[in-house]
Amino acid sequence: MKKVLSLLTAIAVFLCLAACGAGGSSSGDSSSSQQDSAAQAELAALVGKQLDGAPAGDTLSDRLCRCLYPYLLLQSGKGYTLFSDAAYEAEDYRELLNYVILQEHAEQAARAETAPSGQPVYYYEKEQYETWYHSYAANIPAEIFELSVETVDGAEYVPVPEMGWGNVRAFAIQSVESEGDQYTVGICETNSENDTSKQLTMTVRLSPDGFQYLSVTPPSAGD
Repeated sequence: MKKVLSLLTAIAVFLCLAACGAGGSSSGDSSSSQQDSAAQAELAALVGKQLDGAPAGDTLSDRLCRCLYPYLLLQSGKGYTLFSDAAYEAEDYRELLNYVILQEHAEQAARAETAPSGQPVYYYEKEQYETWYHSYAANIPAEIFELSVETVDGAEYVPVPEMGWGNVRAFAIQSVESEGDQYTVGICETNSENDTSKQLTMTVRLSPDGFQYLSVTPPSAGD
């Protein structure tokens, strides 16, 4: 009799644990599904978003804009060749890097001055500048292009002038997909001067404290 009772008790415990496990799995699956739905809704809300300026917020939209817009603005008249098939032009990257450094790290400058022309110039420690050189783009040459360096009290600094940029182009997100921390964004560029449009695709990596350019598929010759 005792053996029968023990067996029945064991069966009851097993069924209880199985039920609890099933309930926990269902709850976990539901939570994961809700998170996936929210993530997809966030991506869908980006479609049609105009990219311009440098928003200071921390939403996905703001972070993508800060990453994409500098490249779009500076490369729009050059065919978007930088980072296309790992293409690398030192001057193009220097221009982009300086823009991004002033956008993301203006407050980290060792000092700032105003040139006689009225142009603001920010000075960054050479070692820090070289770190940023490697951090903002994947698959760039290990050798850093020749830097314009100024020495003050034995320390080396890289001057970064603040530039003004005219722009007759507008940029809008057409599509966006994510895989982990990588985002592939389809973008439409329209030109107000000649009423033309172009499509390109950019893949970037977003991290909690920054971003990195991975690749670009530029418009084809027929676009």
